[in-house]
Amino acid sequence: MRKRKDEVKKMKLRVVYEPKGRAGEYAPLALNLYRGCDHGCTYCYGPRVLHMERPDFATAEPRKDILDKLLLDCETLNKSGRHNRIIGKTGL
Repeated sequence: MRKRKDEVKKMKLRVVYEPKGRAGEYAPLALNLYRGCDHGCTYCYGPRVLHMERPDFATAEPRKDILDKLLLDCETLNKSGRHNRIIGKTGL
């Protein structure tokens, strides 16, 4: 398992990433299509992690050039011989 994680780090993916902690139990790779979130949870750590003001984080918007970057990541994964399902989520 460790070897596989090291391989993904070396690939220099743009938007696809390996979930950390328990999130890794659900899928080996993940993807965030959006930046920000309009749920407004008071306990959310997202704005702090991204160094954003909470009001700026309060609107979910597609990441810039997300489809082009995703296509490049998929090509990189295909060339590596790794065929994984990529899940999407909103939020961070």
